[in-house]
Amino acid sequence: MMAKTLLGMLRSIRQSDGLLFAAVCLLCVGVATANWLTVRSVLHSNVDARFSQRTSTATDKLAYDLVFRLKKLDLAAVAEAKKDPTIEIIDMAPEERRKFRQIAQQEWQNWAKRNAMTEKIYTSVTTFLAERNLL
Repeated sequence: MMAKTLLGMLRSIRQSDGLLFAAVCLLCVGVATANWLTVRSVLHSNVDARFSQRTSTATDKLAYDLVFRLKKLDLAAVAEAKKDPTIEIIDMAPEERRKFRQIAQQEWQNWAKRNAMTEKIYTSVTTFLAERNLL
């Protein structure tokens, strides 16, 4: 009887050790998974931030380049127009330009109602002009 009890105790210890081992393994897997998710999240955030910074910088460069090219073409067109005596170049005062834009804004609003993209463009342009006190 004592041998059966001792054998039962040994089996019991082995089962509890096995359960403890399984619990420790599960805990390790859980911690490893949590760490993996944290690292993945941090890496993803860093990649998103770097991508955003690069695309923002590239977009800014493109915008400045486009503005520079358009200004260069404008100056060339004005120089060419000044050579022709039948062309009169009219440069409106800033107040007159503001009035002109305010009048044009009514037509822009009509275009903005056509679809979601024209509405976004309208909002973008009017916000840009308003931020620079041009409306």
